[in-house]
Amino acid sequence: LFIIGWVGLIMIPYFMLLSKLGIFRVDPIEELVGLDHAHHGGGAYVLPINPPIPKPSESESDGEEESSKDKEKAEGKGVFISDINYKGVKKGSESDEYVEVTNDSKATVEISGYSVVDINHHGTVKETVGTTFVFPTPTELTPGQTVKVYTNEIHKESGGYSFKSGSAIWNNKGGKGVLMNRAGTEISQFVYISQKQLLTDIANTKTQLDKARDERQVKNREWRRLRKLNARPMTTREEKIERRKIRANLKIAAKEFTLASKVVTDLKKALKALEGQLEHLKKLGSSCSKVEIHSSDFSDDDSDIESQRCAGEDINVSDISDSDSES
Repeated sequence: LFIIGWVGLIMIPYFMLLSKLGIFRVDPIEELVGLDHAHHGGGAYVLPINPPIPKPSESESDGEEESSKDKEKAEGKGVFISDINYKGVKKGSESDEYVEVTNDSKATVEISGYSVVDINHHGTVKETVGTTFVFPTPTELTPGQTVKVYTNEIHKESGGYSFKSGSAIWNNKGGKGVLMNRAGTEISQFVYISQKQLLTDIANTKTQLDKARDERQVKNREWRRLRKLNARPMTTREEKIERRKIRANLKIAAKEFTLASKVVTDLKKALKALEGQLEHLKKLGSSCSKVEIHSSDFSDDDSDIESQRCAGEDINVSDISDSDSES
């Protein structure tokens, strides 16, 4: 009891004094922004968004193998877009363009009603949906089988499928093919982008990043200016009314600064991804990057990209300056 009384007698007045002086706790607005952003310009830690999913044991896998094979045929598991020949040889319509769909599972897969969708997409350009092909009934893919869907040609040896389009489908600058099941759920996508467009997107992203950094700097200065005004002693009624206005504006400035910081972070991630593709092209000496992505492997950090392949067109790697791939 003596210790409790002694500590209370000393500490309670001390805490009351700190509260009176306004230094008992961090500024509420600063709590909203966060000390990392306020004083260090970004988050101190990068926390995993999705926890790792434990894999089943070998005995469990053996027990479920038979039921999994039965589900594959119904769910289309193992079916994906394996390649896109986006640049046809035939001039004009480029009717010999094609997209490949492969079954790499151990079971026959029913893909009747599945659709292949052309999506114009490259870098930071907004996506637009183009032409769609729907597999007729019945259509099955045996284990390891690959079929091709041509822009406007029929080849029986590869399935005999065609978009029957009188004009080219796959954008030579860059695009994306998406495979959807009968329910309209995306199960695979294949992204490609030309080297020339990649350099253009890197330059555009750098410009956007510079503007976003300038905007963040402006928001940060305004937030700090309002913080200083809010910290001034105000005793009169008019001054207290003014403080309320300052605090309201301070909250708005804090939110705007936080949003501006997020824009900078997102653009830095986009630029890093583009520069990674460019570096890969420089190593392989190719003018086109192709990335195959399985929707079942999607994650926030895009770390589950299974394969990356390039077209056979050679480029002069020395024409790509080091500044273009600067991290």
